[in-house]
Amino acid sequence: MSYYKALDANIGKFAHMDRNPYTHDNGLRPVYNAIMRFVNDSVAPVYDVTIESISGAYRDWFANASLVNLPFCESPYALSPHVPQLASAAAHFPYIPLMMLGVLWGAPSVFKANADTIRTTKSMLLIQLILQSATCVGHIIPNPRALLIQEVSILATMSYLIYVHHAFTTGMKYRFRTSLLISGVMVGGFLTVGLMPLISISAVCVGTTVVFIPNAFDRFTRRSARLLMGLMCFAIAELLVEESQCARLMSVSTTFPWHVMFDLLFWQVIATIPPMILLSDPVDGWIK
Repeated sequence: MSYYKALDANIGKFAHMDRNPYTHDNGLRPVYNAIMRFVNDSVAPVYDVTIESISGAYRDWFANASLVNLPFCESPYALSPHVPQLASAAAHFPYIPLMMLGVLWGAPSVFKANADTIRTTKSMLLIQLILQSATCVGHIIPNPRALLIQEVSILATMSYLIYVHHAFTTGMKYRFRTSLLISGVMVGGFLTVGLMPLISISAVCVGTTVVFIPNAFDRFTRRSARLLMGLMCFAIAELLVEESQCARLMSVSTTFPWHVMFDLLFWQVIATIPPMILLSDPVDGWIK
């Protein structure tokens, strides 16, 4: 009780004074008032304007992201009311990279490969994991442009191709600056000519590299090179037919996901062959 009596007496002492009864340091009151006036007059208005600008920008972005702007020949929401292109999203999902990375980290002795090969394969699979995850998201959201999915995919694709070139070319060293420069050029090409022309240009560039650089991909055996080149040519031809004949295909069926055939071939077959070959035993005849 004595504590509360002393507290009441202390409050009563300052009851009729222009002071804060809850602090003994009443000399700081003018400084505190000046700071609060500055906050109210200068900081608060700027804060309000900034928050309103951010909120407006987010509302505009969300409205743009909600618009359906999907490339390739697959009707939006044909198979699911929640996912715009469910079949293609499922075909992009990185099932094999996840399984292979799990085995490489958990039981690398399963593969007859040295430590350097396993390290290189892990890096290749990580790039592939990022690439397939980004492109998978591009089929899950209505407007991939809102998250710059195309740009991210191009950067990851070029990094993957350059890393494959490094892994399967004797004496080739991976240089991050070179990879970044080439990726930047390809992103510029996408913004200039569009996605489909860029895919065609990329295919020509890869073919030119194979033909004119003597030791490019020289660790591939004749059998593995023929397999990859044959599947790649077939996939590009299938994509070109799909894009040029999309109207006719959609007249046959608007619900069938025509683009999923390319996605399954490219992402689940072609993209996973290089790391598998890299981990294979040279005795099997896939790698030198």
